[in-house]
Amino acid sequence: MTESPTVPIEPSPPHEDNVARIDGQNLIVSFKQQIIFNIKALSFRQGDSILLQGANGAGKTSLMKVLAGLLKPEFGNLQHRAAGNTRFTGRQKLIGKATYLHQSPYVYSGTVLANLKMATPLLWRFSASAKARLAMAIEMAQLGHLLAADAAELSGGEKQRLALARVYLVQPALLMLDEPTANMDLVSQQLVLAMVEQLQQQGTGLMIVSHQSNSLTALCKQHWLLANKQLTICAKPRDVSADQVSNLDNNKILKSKT
Repeated sequence: MTESPTVPIEPSPPHEDNVARIDGQNLIVSFKQQIIFNIKALSFRQGDSILLQGANGAGKTSLMKVLAGLLKPEFGNLQHRAAGNTRFTGRQKLIGKATYLHQSPYVYSGTVLANLKMATPLLWRFSASAKARLAMAIEMAQLGHLLAADAAELSGGEKQRLALARVYLVQPALLMLDEPTANMDLVSQQLVLAMVEQLQQQGTGLMIVSHQSNSLTALCKQHWLLANKQLTICAKPRDVSADQVSNLDNNKILKSKT
């Protein structure tokens, strides 16, 4: 292993007009008058598969929430564009385009089936393809035996499968997963992996936060690190160990020998 200085992230080259994307410049987020991060430029687009890592408190969750329109930065410019280069703004307009899923996902009161139908409240009633996709989501998440169950009573792994099944129904252009398999049993991990792989194959851009290497992080082709309040591009995901991620307060990131 040899040491190599970090490389500040640079804006991506001009994007094709036929993919959704989020572009940000000079993004600053603070907490209690302390800057969490100050990011010069970033671009997250449909078709990307990004592993986002950083030490605890580096701002990974905050960055995802900013990109999903759930948190407003104190400063900076953020543009969300749908396929065809159409700009979309406002939380309501982000629904179905950029989705953030927390490791402890929110479920609505009511049954599992009711939760699933809320994802596409109109389409499933009238569209044969939406009904087929609903059936596929139920099968992939193995929720068939739980459809009449109270969603609030599900285990953590079952809730995550339900939340991801809802995401599968919406099929967002961009999906951000925050520790999606944390404290999850092996069966649920495998089911989540299958659904995320399917979304990826259908064109959804992925951004995944995980402290551990696993089958989900293996899907990622790009690696972003939040360290020293900046976003940097570093070695490929498989080249940075958990120990290195937990010691990101220095100014260097280890890379594998070339």
